[in-house]
Amino acid sequence: MNKHTPAPWKVKGTAPSLKVTANEFTVATIIATSKADAETKEANARLIAAAPELLEVCETVLSALNSHQAYHKDMRPELRAVIAKAKGA
Repeated sequence: MNKHTPAPWKVKGTAPSLKVTANEFTVATIIATSKADAETKEANARLIAAAPELLEVCETVLSALNSHQAYHKDMRPELRAVIAKAKGA
């Protein structure tokens, strides 16, 4: 498995100049066509910034489903939090 830059990733700046950073490292710079509005650019940046946590939660849930065992931890709070981060809520 390839390693990615560890979380947390954060959105910095305002459209049209948005970056997704991890500590002081730039993970992504959001460049969109002139047709993309500021709201779309910001939504894309939030989704990118949530990627590490989305991956982690998905892997945890998949592991639990694959184990065919009773899953002892309620993951709903983590799922809600990472979805909210991705949506900017």
